[in-house]
Amino acid sequence: MNIIKISFSNLRFRKLNSIFNIIVLSLAIALITTIFHISSQIEKKLNNDLQGIDLVVGAKGSPMQIILSAIFHLDVPTGNISLDEANKISQSSLVKLSIPIALGDNYKGFRIVGTNENYIKHYQGELETGNFSSEEMNVVIGNEVAKTNKLKVGDEIIGSHGIQDYDDLHSNKPYKISGILRKSNNVIDKLIITTVESVWHVHNHDEDHEEDSEKHHDESKEITNLLIIYKTPLAAIYLPREVNKLNNLQSAIPSFEMARLVNIFGIGIESAKAFAIILIVIAIMSFFVTLFNSLNERSYDIALMRSLGAKKITIVKLLLTESLILGFLSAIFGIILSHLSILTIQSYLYQNKHISLNFSLEFWELYIVLVSLIVSLLGSIIPAIMAYKVNVSNTLSKNK
Repeated sequence: MNIIKISFSNLRFRKLNSIFNIIVLSLAIALITTIFHISSQIEKKLNNDLQGIDLVVGAKGSPMQIILSAIFHLDVPTGNISLDEANKISQSSLVKLSIPIALGDNYKGFRIVGTNENYIKHYQGELETGNFSSEEMNVVIGNEVAKTNKLKVGDEIIGSHGIQDYDDLHSNKPYKISGILRKSNNVIDKLIITTVESVWHVHNHDEDHEEDSEKHHDESKEITNLLIIYKTPLAAIYLPREVNKLNNLQSAIPSFEMARLVNIFGIGIESAKAFAIILIVIAIMSFFVTLFNSLNERSYDIALMRSLGAKKITIVKLLLTESLILGFLSAIFGIILSHLSILTIQSYLYQNKHISLNFSLEFWELYIVLVSLIVSLLGSIIPAIMAYKVNVSNTLSKNK
């Protein structure tokens, strides 16, 4: 007796029930798989972009907004801070490294960041072509910027005023590309990096009056943020407090804000997981109801098979095999559906936020198949026991 062949025949005979079981379990599997992929990728992305930055100084406002705008470049800045005050903080004995950030413009949605070479070094940026240049109005662009816009060394780009506006162009002040970075899988892949002086130059509307330009000293110049790495653990206690004492400055601690963000993000993940668990419970009940009804419909056939010499264990194997086939097909369709969903999410995040996530088949997805098989078996245990206990003589006599 070919149990697998007979099982497939039985499933085809009960086509609608089989399809319903597969749909319910595949949705649960797709949801769980997608959640694990997305959460692990976002956590990895956040850690890559943080790169050990201990403190961010910005204008008064939301610390979360400061972190999202200064480190991840996903939000608008809270405002500008005085370069003079930023320099005083940088000179503190508690500071190992400080990196200025000047924002304000974008090129086709990719942010133009005024900073210095320490920013690229901090993110282990390496040149693919061209060179680093500290000359005003020269830029080094991230790998994604170059590929998306088909840019090369020597090309000129024109920035748009603001973080999201693409129309208000600085047409008379183009940037020249001096270098293109290798792909590094962190935030600099999607940035256009230049000097702070270049950002000032683009936004200096008084430069035609030389006598006024000469009066622009550090006290009148501004940057958007200051990224800080501590020299000593004691800095974590004293420095944020000292920054917050200043009238116009706000300190934001990346680790603290990320814990809050993960907590907020985690509420959504837990809700989705709860829904997936509900779907799994429904799938178990569905398997049970389907096999139970099938057992009632096929009791005469089972009794007839037994009378012709089929063993009890053979009947049990038949029911379990049907259930395992449904579980296996559910796992395959669930994983396929999950990856189609992930591709959609990946495309949306890249087109709207320039967030690049790298998804691929993972080894742990094999465990998803195992979970699906276990779920299908759980739903078939009671019907299998009932099939084992079928009274052959009574069943045959009732159906005469």
